[in-house]
Amino acid sequence: MTRMATLRRKLHEHVMSAVLADIVRGEYAEGDLLPKETDLAEAHGVSRYVARECILALRDRGVLRVRHGVGATLAPQDEWQLYDPTLLEALLSSPVGRDALRELTECRQVLWTEVAAIAARDP
Repeated sequence: MTRMATLRRKLHEHVMSAVLADIVRGEYAEGDLLPKETDLAEAHGVSRYVARECILALRDRGVLRVRHGVGATLAPQDEWQLYDPTLLEALLSSPVGRDALRELTECRQVLWTEVAAIAARDP
């Protein structure tokens, strides 16, 4: 596989980014039901398979809860896997991005302080 091929994003990742943008803009609240696969596919001009892959990718990142026969609902933000680059990018570009960045900075400071302390103890 060439370097260019590894940098290309899959189609469902583009749809996922668009859905995430809607979510972080506040178009959906925690617990809201997202559009069905068919509606999502139609809205983004993709196949139902691509829409399903998008929903599953968001589920795998903790953004959605999927229940058979019910659909996909927005999970609480504290369940999201914020170290995922796609989620982090969406959050940082959102209105709450400043808060998320501040929290990440605080975590980094705590972590690096501990790492430095451990390094100083071990010869």
